[in-house]
Amino acid sequence: MRAILLGDGTPGPIEVRLGRRLLRLLSPESQQGRALLDEGRVDLVGPDGEPLGRISLQEARRRLQERLERALASPERARAGPG
Repeated sequence: MRAILLGDGTPGPIEVRLGRRLLRLLSPESQQGRALLDEGRVDLVGPDGEPLGRISLQEARRRLQERLERALASPERARAGPG
């Protein structure tokens, strides 16, 4: 299962897949969607496609905010990429 985070840190639909085949989409706002996110059972992907792993939404938002702050502090470094 995975969900792509929007630029503001809001998760998009949770994709339930079997291999490459999409079985269903779950709303992150549904009871089941919230439970899966709270239990850390969803692989989160950043807005730019960067895999974040199975972390809490709070941690994912913290990481995205830190990355944004670094980019604003040093635009040249942000264009160069991580590292």
